Amino acid sequence: MLTVAVALYFILQFEATALDYSTIDADNSELLQFAFKYFNVFILLMWPIHGLLIWLFFLGHKTNYVENLTLTAHLSGQTMLYYIVAFILFMLMPSLLGAMGIIIGILISIWYVVAILQFYQTKSFVSILKILIIITLTNLISQGIIYATYHLYTTVID
Repeated sequence: MLTVAVALYFILQFEATALDYSTIDADNSELLQFAFKYFNVFILLMWPIHGLLIWLFFLGHKTNYVENLTLTAHLSGQTMLYYIVAFILFMLMPSLLGAMGIIIGILISIWYVVAILQFYQTKSFVSILKILIIITLTNLISQGIIYATYHLYTTVID
């Protein structure tokens, strides 16, 4: 949890430093601000979903859901650490923002694959494909949750 809190601080600093909301249309700007404001909540909401996806895709490996939640908490904490490093690199080299985003995204994905393969003590190509599907589904679901909660939030506020 501490890593998430520290990462949230750095992410909010990134938002203040790197994003120029005047160049983003109003609807996307509000959605982006909402996502940054409640970033830690979305991370916590995704833990049980991510854990469930991993558990379901690796049912034959005789682990229980709680063990997968622990794995998910570890993966999320490590990801937050990578975000902190990425922010520090951005502060040192702001012109490389786009490239750093792609590189950090690829490195995090590779690390997820390695961590899950080690957790399940497997190295099969099928397992790698499962993990890539999990990463894709997790990203799609998290984006859906952010959009749905933002839509609900704006509907209730208006």
